[in-house]
Amino acid sequence: MSYVIKNTGWMSIIVMFCMMTACSVSVKRPAEPKTVSEQLLINKALENSLTDFKTEFPQGTPVALEVSGLTTDKGRKGYDVTQRHVKKVLAGRLGKEGLVIVEDSRKAKYQVRVIIETIGTNRGVRFVGMPAANSSFIPISIPELTLWRRDRRQGIARFYFDIFETGTGRFVSKTEVYTGTINETRYTLFFIFKWEESELNEPLERL
Repeated sequence: MSYVIKNTGWMSIIVMFCMMTACSVSVKRPAEPKTVSEQLLINKALENSLTDFKTEFPQGTPVALEVSGLTTDKGRKGYDVTQRHVKKVLAGRLGKEGLVIVEDSRKAKYQVRVIIETIGTNRGVRFVGMPAANSSFIPISIPELTLWRRDRRQGIARFYFDIFETGTGRFVSKTEVYTGTINETRYTLFFIFKWEESELNEPLERL
């Protein structure tokens, strides 16, 4: 009997050691609709991608704007709300450069097609400790015991413009690829010590 108890004790120690020293890396798919933090990261990444943006068209040139991408964040009516937002942001930037945005492409001199290669957020988590656990045999839940945790979120925006001459459909030019990123990282050490590193001007308070 003592032999069985001794072996059981050692097995429990080994299992606990493995759980406490476990380190995992995970990338989680962003929730839809996007959280406040994700929206802020995406907008800041889009803003960063336009830092060096310049247009070669003379001021007053009428252009029609079209956006295409593979994003899947759908609104209630079926349209892609991310692409709709990107179109409005880029229309504002083109307007700031002196171009005139028109809805009717027949009134535009050029058709500007924005090709979104990617826009969204990534999340990576590194964790050392024991994750939260629930048991069907014991009516209690064990909270997460964190020795070390790094939770990093990154906003990414990457796109380019294809420009066509309206009326003829002649391809005029393709711009460089515009890329913007933004990072926010939160750390936890020994359960209670928490801090963050953020490239956002005003990091959001944790709930």
